Amino acid sequence: MFKRTFFQALTLALLIAPLASAQIIIKPRVEAPGSFETNLHFKVKQTLSVMGQDIDTASMRKVTAKTDVSKPDSAGNVTYSSKYTAFENKISLPGGVELEFDSNGENTPQGTQLDFILPLLEALSKSTTTIVHNKNGDIVKMEVDAEGLDALDAQAKAMLGGELDGDILKEKAQNQIDEFNDKPVNIGDSWKSETTLELGQGTVFEMTSSQKYLGTIQQDGKTLHQVEIKYTEVDFEQPAATPGAAAVTESDLEIIEGTSTLLFDAEKGRIVTSKIHLEVKGEITLTIADMDLPAKLALEITINQTNK
Repeated sequence: MFKRTFFQALTLALLIAPLASAQIIIKPRVEAPGSFETNLHFKVKQTLSVMGQDIDTASMRKVTAKTDVSKPDSAGNVTYSSKYTAFENKISLPGGVELEFDSNGENTPQGTQLDFILPLLEALSKSTTTIVHNKNGDIVKMEVDAEGLDALDAQAKAMLGGELDGDILKEKAQNQIDEFNDKPVNIGDSWKSETTLELGQGTVFEMTSSQKYLGTIQQDGKTLHQVEIKYTEVDFEQPAATPGAAAVTESDLEIIEGTSTLLFDAEKGRIVTSKIHLEVKGEITLTIADMDLPAKLALEITINQTNK
């Protein structure tokens, strides 16, 4: 069963090295000192079919954040510090149950089973994410500072789990960097990649993709480098979010549509646009208290991100 994701930190800025001849290396690197704004819009629609009954759920998150990039310290380390300036979240469950949160508005409990999430969203919306890169570009530290988490009730803490553990965050962020192809490519070159899409609370999509460098385009007076990604295989797993809850222990999913487009600004070394659309359906096995329950899953994920 899909659980709502918590984006406890901004997706790392994906960066590319300067052009070398007619080739380009599509690989993250650390930016020059300064700041940039990130806009992220994430949507999920799901239908879970169990014993002939369809259960429809949906989730949306829309955030804006400012990231400051420091000058290198004496050891060459560079620190990224990110804070949200806008944070919206909406969850829809069967029976017309909904939760809406807006960091720039009033958030009044509606008397539903989702009300316990409001204090958690409030804390996350005011959080600060810090990422430290060494002089080689590797991540040596990552942490999220969010006041108010200690005051959450047991249900909210269980839903959050270990999502904000610094060591786990650091490992996941470094894995994102390591997944990139580190070889120079020319226009028209293609390569295979194993990509991980993590949705929080242990929910993971492991995907095989075919990536192709399409060359440059002009946008807003800038020359940007375009990469097209097509996802071909997917494996899905999700542990139980809380004790006694269902876990996805097996899956046989088919990709109905799986595409992504990335636009890079080589001069700034930053991704400026990322668009992902993933639509999958198929069979899964839910395990509850050592009992297996067959189910069907149809899931659509859309992620649009800009950094400017």
